[in-house]
Amino acid sequence: MKYLPMLFTRNYSRKLLPVINFKYAQEMNKELKGDQKVTTEKSHKRNNNDCTVKESVYKEISGKESGDLLVSSDLLAGENGKFRETKNSKSCVTKEYLYGIHPVELALQCTLRKIHTLYYKEGIEKIPKNKNILKLAKEKNIPCSGVSKGKIDKLVGKGTTHQGICVHVDTLDFVPLTLKHIKEITSNMKHFQNVDRCETSQNNENPQTQLWLLLDSIHDPMNLGAILRSAYFFGVDRVLTLKENCCKLTSVVSKASSGVVELMPIYQLQDDILETLEVLREAGWTLAVTGSWQGTNVIPVQDLAARTNIMLCIGNEGYGVSEVLLRAIPTQVAVIPGRHLHPGMGSLNVSAATAAMLQALAIARLSQL
Repeated sequence: MKYLPMLFTRNYSRKLLPVINFKYAQEMNKELKGDQKVTTEKSHKRNNNDCTVKESVYKEISGKESGDLLVSSDLLAGENGKFRETKNSKSCVTKEYLYGIHPVELALQCTLRKIHTLYYKEGIEKIPKNKNILKLAKEKNIPCSGVSKGKIDKLVGKGTTHQGICVHVDTLDFVPLTLKHIKEITSNMKHFQNVDRCETSQNNENPQTQLWLLLDSIHDPMNLGAILRSAYFFGVDRVLTLKENCCKLTSVVSKASSGVVELMPIYQLQDDILETLEVLREAGWTLAVTGSWQGTNVIPVQDLAARTNIMLCIGNEGYGVSEVLLRAIPTQVAVIPGRHLHPGMGSLNVSAATAAMLQALAIARLSQL
C-alpha cells in the first residue's frame, strides 16, 4: 500500500496536466493581441509541408552601403553571400523579444534580423537617446507602441532589465561555416578585412594576422554574451562555435553582449572539428587551448606567436576544454595570477579569463604593426 500514492499521482497527473496547460494558454492569450500570440512562424509551400528557414541574414555588399548595413565579404559563410533559405529543415523561423537600449539600437542600425514591432514605456520618448531610437524605427517603418512598464514586463519577463524598451524580432541564427569556406579563407587571407561592418563602426585596418576564437560548449548565455563583447572590443576576427552543445543566440545573450550579436556574425562549424584544425595547422596557424596556470606545459597567453594567425579555443564553464580538442591541440595557455592564491580560488570565470587573454593577445598583435 505504501506505493499507492505514487501510482495515483502519476496516473492523475497524466490526465490533469493537458487540461492545466490548455487553460493556462487560454489565460495567457487573453492578455496578448495580434501577432503577440504567435511565437513561431512557419512557411509552407502549396505542394509540400517543408518548413523554410533563413539560415543566414548576412548579405554581401562588397564594401558599399546598402540601406543601413555594411558587410565586408569576409564575414559571409555561404557562397556569394546571398540571403539563403534552406528547405527540408526541421527548424522554423521563430520570434522573441529583444530588450535593452543598446541591443535595440544596434538591431535597428544594422538590420541583421527582421524587426516587427517596437514597444516603449510611455514617457521615455522624451529622453534624447530613446527619442533617437524611436525616430530611427519610424524611418524604417517599424510600428512603435507606447505601453505601460507592466506590459513590457509581461513581454520580456518580470525582473528583466529592459530599460523601458523592447522589439519583437526574428531570432538570430549562427552563420554556417563549412570546411570548404575555411580553405578559401586560408588561401586568400589578404583579401579579408576586419569584422567591423556596421555603419557606425570605425573602419580601421586589421593587423595582417587573424585571431579566431573557438567556443567549446559555452552553455551560460550571460557568459556567452560577455565573451562576445570582449571578442569584439579586442579585435577578434571571427568567433566560432561547435555544431553541438552551445548556447543559442537569445535576447539574453544580446543584452549581456551590449548588442554585439546585432552587429557581429557568430559562426558555427558544420564539419568535423579535427579536419578543420588540420586545415588551419597546415596553413601555418598557431592553435592553442585554454588551461589551468597550475598545469604542466602551460605557457602564458602573451607568449603565443603574435606574428602568426591564431585560433584560441575556450573551454566549458565547468569541465574546460573537451578531451577531443586537448588531444588535437597540445599547446595550452593560461592567465598568470598576480599574487599567491588561496586554495580554491585558483581560477577565473570563463568570460573574465577570455577577456584577460584577448587583451594580452591584442597588445602583442598591435606591437607587431
